[in-house]
Amino acid sequence: MSSFNQLAAYIDDRTVAISPDARRRAKERAQVLAHTGLKALERYQERSGMKVHYFRADPSNLEKLRHESALQMTGVSHDISEVYSSFIDAYVRTWDLETIVYKYRLEPRLSVREANVLLREVEELPHIYSLHIALDLLDLRDARSRSEAERLLGRFC
Repeated sequence: MSSFNQLAAYIDDRTVAISPDARRRAKERAQVLAHTGLKALERYQERSGMKVHYFRADPSNLEKLRHESALQMTGVSHDISEVYSSFIDAYVRTWDLETIVYKYRLEPRLSVREANVLLREVEELPHIYSLHIALDLLDLRDARSRSEAERLLGRFC
């Protein structure tokens, strides 16, 4: 489990699978997060083992994508987020990415501003904790998402 995932598990009080040393380090990082807020959270935006892809989907496919079993919703697409948008933000396994792109005819884009789908390619889908959602909201780089990330961070830090 990555140090970010350990921190996320600690913050959501899901530490059964974390060693005592990792729990102590997570507690220290959580205290820094509580003290410095979004500035500290932004340092985790570049996570190893994750590649971000931007796509444009036909609007008629967005609701189908939202219910795609190969995707794990996060950010604005997660149920606890109070930013309401048709934008899709999700984690996808590396071996499922090509199938999803083909099935929904996703067109690659260069930036989040041109996209309506953001897929986070990972080897294994992570368990999504509140901290993942807050951090992933920051990738949209808009005021509403940033404000929601701050609200979520305030709820658990």
